[in-house]
Amino acid sequence: EELDNVSLSKLGIFAGNKTRLSFESGIEVSGKVKSITQMGGKNLCIHFTDCLVKNALTGAIYFKPEWGPYDMAVGEKIISVFNGHADKNNYPLDVAPPNDAPKHVYDQKTVAKQRIYQQIRTVRNESKDFEALHELWLQLKNHYPEDWLGPLEILELMLHHQTHPEIVTDIRQYLTNKANKEQDLQKLIKDGLHLIDTPGISLYLHQETPSVH
Repeated sequence: EELDNVSLSKLGIFAGNKTRLSFESGIEVSGKVKSITQMGGKNLCIHFTDCLVKNALTGAIYFKPEWGPYDMAVGEKIISVFNGHADKNNYPLDVAPPNDAPKHVYDQKTVAKQRIYQQIRTVRNESKDFEALHELWLQLKNHYPEDWLGPLEILELMLHHQTHPEIVTDIRQYLTNKANKEQDLQKLIKDGLHLIDTPGISLYLHQETPSVH
């Protein structure tokens, strides 16, 4: 990862050269170096053609030359991994997801709260039934005191549609008190209140909503 071009060349790792890399784990990578991807003074990837990757201890073959080019990531550790196709031009995009994908199972209280979220979203999308916002606010306040995102969106809808002026102050004070008491929510709530007071910006519930009947 840290070697400069001179040090790489001494190891036989340079474009156009056939080389073999042997790792302590027993893995061997042998092939012709096509190029090396570098960034910020570090080697990120060594690109091979006619490459064979095997375990010299067990004889297991992990990559064969006829499979095409081989890209070997270089680094001490992997910081993050993203799923999906590494090369979208050469891999189809219509690959079906695995059948055994994990599914979320929600308890009754969570499902009930998700129904409230859905009702808030319906009010927003259809721009009607604003009278329901008062009852939805009371449900969240009384049964889900940990929630702040629902009240925040209800406040936004009331302000932008100029409804329930008698309740707007209560919700804003509720959110302000929560921000002051819960430091981990302080920035989120205050940023949300700032967005509400900024013309032309709308909030949306970003929590996952399951199908409920």
